[in-house]
Amino acid sequence: NYNLMSSDTGMLVVSPNITVMTQSASKMYDGTPLMNPGYKVYGLESMDTLLVDLTIASVTDADTLVNDYSNARFVLKSDFSQASPTVYTIENEIKGTLSVIRRNVTIHTGSITHEYDGNTYYNGEVTISGDGFATGEEPVITASETITNVDVKPNSYVIANPEVFNPSNYNITPNPGTLTITARPLN
Repeated sequence: NYNLMSSDTGMLVVSPNITVMTQSASKMYDGTPLMNPGYKVYGLESMDTLLVDLTIASVTDADTLVNDYSNARFVLKSDFSQASPTVYTIENEIKGTLSVIRRNVTIHTGSITHEYDGNTYYNGEVTISGDGFATGEEPVITASETITNVDVKPNSYVIANPEVFNPSNYNITPNPGTLTITARPLN
């Protein structure tokens, strides 16, 4: 595609239409910035180039942003001895995205089964599965339940230092174990 424009000299200038495409990138959240300053330009003359400034340079938390650009500057290397050098028009913009994906974390607590004897029981086992927490964002998690009497209940947990991670960067699924005290058989 071309646009027709008139020049200061009264000559007709043919303006080629070009397409600018910013690159996309994605990764799982890891606490570090995601950047992709790449772009491609389609429709330029053989030796001409286009320089653009990407306005969104990075994204760190789980999110998706448009990898936009501004300040498109043409560097014309074609023959300037021509009466009318090439003038470009950006007709199409294909903007990529920068996506940081939430980490999937499952928190498991241990189970225990005992026959009733009047003692209090506890299972402090806590394990993490899935993608886990990002390096440096591992919270202290402790199983918080005890059981004494005949009953069945989930072994819930407590996160002692929730400030070390941003919950919006994680899909956290609890998978509590079961604490069980069974009745003692009659003799």
